[in-house]
Amino acid sequence: MIYECTDCNNCASFSDGFRIICLSKKYEAEEVFEYQPLGDRNAENCGDFSEGSPQEFDIDIDWPAAEDFSYIKYKEVTYKSIREWCEWKLRGFV
Repeated sequence: MIYECTDCNNCASFSDGFRIICLSKKYEAEEVFEYQPLGDRNAENCGDFSEGSPQEFDIDIDWPAAEDFSYIKYKEVTYKSIREWCEWKLRGFV
């Protein structure tokens, strides 16, 4: 079976994987797109892959809130700032 990042406990999945953000502390948020396995590559090749269910977020509600957070705090939207918002939401801060 081919495992994708959306099969990982470290995945923040927006609307069933339409957009994903890696929550692994081992990698920068941008690295998931440059290095970590996506698509038809096997996520088990990732050293931090942890099989399981991703953290689910809503693309229509949570993604715009994460973008707003990014604009307000950093004046731009980056994968790093979206990941920061996800981590804050999971801790109950937003």
